[in-house]
Amino acid sequence: MAFIPVVLSLLFMLFAEQGTGKRVIELGSRLSPEGNQSSWASSSGHFAFGFYSQGDGFAVGIWLVNVSPAENTIVWTANRDSPPLSSNSTLQLTKTGLLFFQDGRQGQVLLSNFVDVTSSASMLDSGNFVLYDDTHNTVVWQSFEHPTDTILGGQNLSINAKLVSSVSNSSHSSGRFFLLMQGDGNLVAYPVNSPETGGDAYWASNTKGSTFQHLSLNVLGFLCLSGPGNLHCFFNHSISPGMKLQNKTSIYRSTVDVDGNLRLYEHQLEGNGSSHVQVLWSTPLKKCETKGFCGFNSYCSIVTGHAMCECFPGFVPSKSNGSVSLDCVLAHSKGSGKRSEDAMLSYKVTMLEN
Repeated sequence: MAFIPVVLSLLFMLFAEQGTGKRVIELGSRLSPEGNQSSWASSSGHFAFGFYSQGDGFAVGIWLVNVSPAENTIVWTANRDSPPLSSNSTLQLTKTGLLFFQDGRQGQVLLSNFVDVTSSASMLDSGNFVLYDDTHNTVVWQSFEHPTDTILGGQNLSINAKLVSSVSNSSHSSGRFFLLMQGDGNLVAYPVNSPETGGDAYWASNTKGSTFQHLSLNVLGFLCLSGPGNLHCFFNHSISPGMKLQNKTSIYRSTVDVDGNLRLYEHQLEGNGSSHVQVLWSTPLKKCETKGFCGFNSYCSIVTGHAMCECFPGFVPSKSNGSVSLDCVLAHSKGSGKRSEDAMLSYKVTMLEN
C-alpha cells in the first residue's frame, strides 16, 4: 500500500494553498481599538486581524470569527507577552510594515520586513495575514511563518519551530507548554524551560531518526508529519477527498491548548448563521499525565471529571492568573514573629491518597 503516502502527499500539495482569497489593505490604512475600524476581515469574513480585548486593555492578533453567542477563537497573537495596549493605540500600514502609535507618537514596529518594500497587506481566507511587495509580486512577511499556539489549514510547523500554549482561555500570553518539531524528525511536547533533551517530554510522536520535517495541516483536515518521501498522519478523514471538497464551511485548526494537549478542531460554519466546533483528534494523554500541569507545591487530581490543581496541606494559592495551573506557598507568614524552632512544631506529615 505504498501508494497511499504518495496520494496523501499530492493532496497536501493540491490543497495547501486553497482558501487564499485576497482583500487588499493599502499603505496608510489604520486600525484603532475603539475607532471606526478595529480590524481587517478576510474576504469570506471568517477571519479578522486587528485589536481584541484582553485583560484591562487590548492585544493585536488574528481570530476565527464565530457567530453569537460563541466567542471569537484567537489563532495568533502579536508580541503575546507584551503588556496590554491602551484604547488610544493605533496601527498603521507603512513601507516598513505595521507601525504602532500611542497618543500620536510612533512606538514599536509590530510587524516588519526590515526594509522599505511593503506595498500592501491582506487578511487571507486561510487565516494568514500577509505583507506584500507588489513590485516584485512577493510575500515579505506572513503570520503563517510565526505561529503562536495554533496552525491552520495550509500551514506547517517546520523544523525547530514551536507552538506555545496560552496561559488561559482568556489570556493569550505564553503558557506552560510547548510543542517542538525537532530536527531528528520527532514531534515532542515539553513543559516550558525544559532542556529539550527528551527527559522532560510528556508526549512524543516516536519518529526520531525519520525524515519528517514538518507538522502539516491541510484545508481538508489531514494532520500529518511530512518529509521527503515520507508521510505519517495522526488524523485523516475516512470519506473521499472529492466528497470533502463540497464542505466549504469547515475550517480546521490544531492547537496546543492551555492544558498542554495538542488537539485538532473542526469549525463547521453553517449557512444559516449557526456554528459547531468538535475535537477530531488529540494526543492520547490521560488527565493529570501532562508534566508541569500544576505549579509549585500543588498536585493534580480529578474533580468531577476534570483535571484540577490543589495545594498540598499547609499551603495556599500564591496568586490567581486565570490559569488551570496553580502555584502555592506556605500558609503561615515568614514575618509571624515565631522563632524557627517554634514554627517547626506546627509541621506534620500527611498521607495523601495515590
